[in-house]
Amino acid sequence: MAPLGTVTRIKARLALAVTAATLVLAGCSSSTSLPGTAATVGGDRITVDSLQAQVDGVLAYRGQSAAVRAQLPTVTQQVLSGDVLHLLMEKAVARTHLVVDEKAVAAQVAALDPKVLDGQGLAFITPSSLPQFVRDQLVIAQLGSAAWDGLAVTADLTAATDQADAEAKAKRMAQSEQESQAVVAEQTAKGGQARAGYPLSPSALEGLAGTPVFSTPVGSAVAFTLSQQWQVARIVTRTTTAAPSTSPDAVSSRQAKPSSTYSLGISLVQGLAGNPEVRVNPRYGNWDPAQGQVIAASAAPNAIVFNARS
Repeated sequence: MAPLGTVTRIKARLALAVTAATLVLAGCSSSTSLPGTAATVGGDRITVDSLQAQVDGVLAYRGQSAAVRAQLPTVTQQVLSGDVLHLLMEKAVARTHLVVDEKAVAAQVAALDPKVLDGQGLAFITPSSLPQFVRDQLVIAQLGSAAWDGLAVTADLTAATDQADAEAKAKRMAQSEQESQAVVAEQTAKGGQARAGYPLSPSALEGLAGTPVFSTPVGSAVAFTLSQQWQVARIVTRTTTAAPSTSPDAVSSRQAKPSSTYSLGISLVQGLAGNPEVRVNPRYGNWDPAQGQVIAASAAPNAIVFNARS
């Protein structure tokens, strides 16, 4: 396994792992099948009691100050996000037979202090939860690194003015190859940005590693945001065994930024895990696979996939 970077780079990757969001606490109805369930990942269950015990551990470590309690909804959501990602990661490792460098993980755990992460939006980390958290982040990055060099797609691409426009275009493009190309042609005729059958890969365009273009199924279309601009992509072909790029600007998995391999791992982890259904108790929000986290029920996801017609 290639080195996973210095402690400084790992801290940067950890900071990217979670973004702040507001937890919806109103209402106790659950979309999960069993009482007392915070979330399910396929056949695996995360209980409310388990989630609460972890949150109680954070409170015990951080203290009972008003500032800590004000963060409690976000902390709860972050802890649950980590639990879901852990289950997905373990399933992905089992299915891909990834060999984890446990010595590298142990070295990173030993080099990090949870209190150092306080200013990075990671106040939910405690000494007891740090080892699993770091291991999960490193392994997800390793999953991304393992897929990096052979992953490539071709896609019909078009820009959109806003979310509604992006969803309308994605819905049309998912209907058929002909309809997808018609959308591209219409956008081009208006002088807009659009391309048909455009080749994309993490090695050629490292900045796209965290976008859903590499995880969306062939024939499906996805509306997503990139640099606060809505984009639409219909995946025409997808391969995991592409030949290495010969471009002098190509970035191999060994050259890629740790944050990039982590971002790719996040986008792929649910698919690599076998696409188990993730269901979250609405008390805590909804699961957003594009971000790899639980988001508020009122929050819009960063990506919306429209599946190809069967």
